[in-house]
Amino acid sequence: MLQKHRYPCRKEFGTRYTGRGIFLDPPTVFMHNGKWTLSLPEVFHSGTLEPEDINRDEIFLKSRDNSNLAVIQGAGGMHMIDPLFQRMLVNECRHCRIPVIFDEVFTGFWRLGVEAAAELLGCVPDIVLC
Repeated sequence: MLQKHRYPCRKEFGTRYTGRGIFLDPPTVFMHNGKWTLSLPEVFHSGTLEPEDINRDEIFLKSRDNSNLAVIQGAGGMHMIDPLFQRMLVNECRHCRIPVIFDEVFTGFWRLGVEAAAELLGCVPDIVLC
């Protein structure tokens, strides 16, 4: 959004940039009562997968890329975003020539059982923050 504002030392107005973006409601994976649970936003409901039908290893299988079921780990409560969703997002960024940046501050250094989440996802980012 662009906003007009008055410069403090001048009479004219200037244009100030405020951020714009697309905010997604991604599928998430989390542990509940000792079981891995898949939470799909309303738009993804297809009735083909029940939350109790999955385990951690199945969530990260590359073979899911061929399914219509679409895990990024976000800092907002540390919810795991579905790996298929993230791989699709990375592929789309590559197609549009957008750099892929992984923030591995909370997921790197073997916190997920591997050196970095990128290893679990099978994606190689352009830049890694850790």
